Amino acid sequence: MKTRVHWRVSAWLFAALLWQGIAQAAPDPAALAQARDGLRAAFQVQVEEADRAIASGELEGSGLAHQLRKRGIGHSHLGQYAQAVADFTRAIELDGFNPQFYQDRAIAHVRARDLASANTDLDMVLGLDRENFSGLREKGRVAFYQGEFDQATRYFVRASRAVGRDGQIYAALWANVAALRAGRPAALKLQSSTAAAREAWPMPVADMLIGDLTPERMLELADSAQPKTYLSRQCEAHFYLGQYHLIHGRPEQARASFQAAVDTGKSDYMEYDWALRELETLKN
Repeated sequence: MKTRVHWRVSAWLFAALLWQGIAQAAPDPAALAQARDGLRAAFQVQVEEADRAIASGELEGSGLAHQLRKRGIGHSHLGQYAQAVADFTRAIELDGFNPQFYQDRAIAHVRARDLASANTDLDMVLGLDRENFSGLREKGRVAFYQGEFDQATRYFVRASRAVGRDGQIYAALWANVAALRAGRPAALKLQSSTAAAREAWPMPVADMLIGDLTPERMLELADSAQPKTYLSRQCEAHFYLGQYHLIHGRPEQARASFQAAVDTGKSDYMEYDWALRELETLKN
């Protein structure tokens, strides 16, 4: 989710015209491979930098907790969940009233599929901050992972009310996916002032889910010539396309879409882990 920029309509139209010129210019495969490798390398560097800071013995209190969190996040994105949980636990011991540390540990628990522990930490997050966007989001995701789609919808709708415009777009996507998976109508409708705004990512996903845009057009609008942007959008696009296929009773196409999301290597995106979860569910 990106910081919202308030453009005038003319700027939106210019961007739309520019987009039409680059929409089909997918990055070179070698550039994509390099970008994927770079993601993992960056997380490893993050762990190593925090390691050195922690090992120096010069930090204490909030400074040490910050470095433990930094290392824990790196471990989590590398799939090293036990190490991540250990780091977040130490951070909590240093500052037990910081909801961020409980949220971080909850996400590591979610990725390790310890959903009971995740829920315990998320209850702490919401106990400290009742309208915490990330806490509500993760509560919704845990419910979704457990197949409790109505409960997930309620959490995602609450999350949409606790965040700015860009966050509202994603929260609406999650709420609509959960509602549609429960066999209900889309929970939230997203409004845009111009046609160009509706083509700004991730609005095409919202239109696809409610039937106003074809999956093929949604994928076209997810394209980018920039390798990092391409991987990010492809991770999201294929995850939501997988959900679209499940909603319409096409599990094999859904499986292929979720695998495409995972193949981007965007392990720092929740759609990446969510796609992994759906693949696990389809396998079982």
